Amino acid sequence: MDFAHTAENILNFIISILETYEITQRILSITLDNASANTSSIALFVTRNIPQDGGYFFHQRCACHIINLVVHASLKQVSDQIDRIRDAISWIYSSNPRFNEFKRHCKLNGLKPRRFQTDIPIRWNSTYLMFTNCLEYDTTITCFYNIKLAETGQHSPKILTTDDWYVAKIFVQFLKIFYNAIVTLSEVYYPTSSQAIHQIVEISELLNSYREDGHLSAVVVAMETKLKKCWANIPLLYALSAIVDPMVKLSGLEVFLEFIGINLSIDYSEQITDIRTKLFEIFHIYKSRFGNIDTPQSTQPETEPKQTSWRLLKR
Repeated sequence: MDFAHTAENILNFIISILETYEITQRILSITLDNASANTSSIALFVTRNIPQDGGYFFHQRCACHIINLVVHASLKQVSDQIDRIRDAISWIYSSNPRFNEFKRHCKLNGLKPRRFQTDIPIRWNSTYLMFTNCLEYDTTITCFYNIKLAETGQHSPKILTTDDWYVAKIFVQFLKIFYNAIVTLSEVYYPTSSQAIHQIVEISELLNSYREDGHLSAVVVAMETKLKKCWANIPLLYALSAIVDPMVKLSGLEVFLEFIGINLSIDYSEQITDIRTKLFEIFHIYKSRFGNIDTPQSTQPETEPKQTSWRLLKR
C-alpha cells in the first residue's frame, strides 16, 4: 500500500476492495497482522458496517504472524549459538582457497563437498534451512574451523562447541513444528481455520517436552510467554471450526483444550463454557436463516492424519 498505514487509510483500502467485488455486507471475518493500526481500522469498520452473524469472528489476528512472533522470541535466546555457526560458515566460504581446503577436508571425512547458504537473520525459516543443511557436517565444520582459528591465534568465544551443535539439532526439531504449522495455515485453496487448534496442540506438546532441558529452558520460557500472550484465549473461530469437523466435535475440542492447558498451565474451563454458549447462539442464528434448507451429508476422510491431536481423540 503506497500510503501511510493509519487506521483510516487501512479502512478505506479494505472498503475499496470489498466494494469492488460487491461483498461489503457479506464478510464473516477479516484476518490481519498484529499491528495497532490494523486493530484500530477494524474498530472503525465495525462502526460503519455491522458484521455478519453477531460479529463473533469478525477480527482475526493472523495465526502465521503469531507463530513468527513466537519463533523470533526464541531466536533471541540462542543468538550466540546461531551467530557462531553462521560466522563459521560465512568464514569458510569467504575465500576460495579456504573453501577449496574445506572441500578436501570433507573428502577426507567421507563427505560430499558442498556450499551451505547462510541464513537471513530476519527470516527464521532461512535459519531453519541453514541448520537442516549443515547438521550432517557439524563435526567436519567444527574441526576445520577451530583448527584454522587456532592457527590465526583466535580462540573463545568464536570457536564452535558441541553445545552449539546440540542446540542447533534440537532447534531444528523446534523449527520444523513451526515451519509445518506455517505451511498448513497459510494455504489459500482450502479452509484452514479448523487446523489452527491442531497446530496449537502440536506446539504446546513440543514446548512442554523441552521445558526441563538445560540448554533450551530459556527458549521454552520465551516461546511460551509469547504464545500465552496471544493464545491464552483460543479464538472462537478456531474453536467452532473444529467443533463442526465431524472428526472432532465439541467433545474433541474439550480434549484438545485440556491437553493444551496441561502443557501450558492454562485453565480453559471457563472458556469451554463460553464456547458452548456461543455455539448454541450461533446455531440459532443459522437455524432461523437456513433451518428449512436441506444440506448434504459430510463424508469422513479415508485416512486420518497422524498428528498428536488425532491421537488424543483415540484415547
